Amino acid sequence: MIREICIAHTDNLTFSIPKKYVGRRWEIIAFPLRKEIVKKESKKKSVNFTDFGISLPSNFKFDSDETNAR
Repeated sequence: MIREICIAHTDNLTFSIPKKYVGRRWEIIAFPLRKEIVKKESKKKSVNFTDFGISLPSNFKFDSDETNAR
C-alpha cells in the first residue's frame, strides 16, 4: 500500500511507485483533507521587500509619525 499526502499546485498530479508494483492493477482514490491538516503540513515562506522588487537604502528607518502626518 502507498499513501501520499501532498499539496497540488496545478490541476495535474503524478507520483512514482515501487518497481514491485509495476504491472499490477491499481485503485486510486483522491480526496481533500481537512484544512487544519493541510495548514500544518505546508511550509511557511518568509517574505521580504525584495520579493516585490522594492529596494530600500541601507540607512532607511521607518518613522510612523512622519507617515501619519497630514
